Amino acid sequence: MILTTKKGMDRASSDVGLIFTVYKLRRIFNLVRPEMLKEYLRAILCRILAISDLDLLQKTGQYF
Repeated sequence: MILTTKKGMDRASSDVGLIFTVYKLRRIFNLVRPEMLKEYLRAILCRILAISDLDLLQKTGQYF
């Protein structure tokens, strides 16, 4: 049914990918306590920001 709503396999494939992503996120939300999920997402965000800061420092040539 999804394949018939879109023209072309690429667009239908992206729709299927989005549907699977939402399905997996809903499963995670149902399995994990909200506090634990918040803590995990906070840790991921801190790591991403730390990596981006290091990348910015390397590009500008400024080191500690």
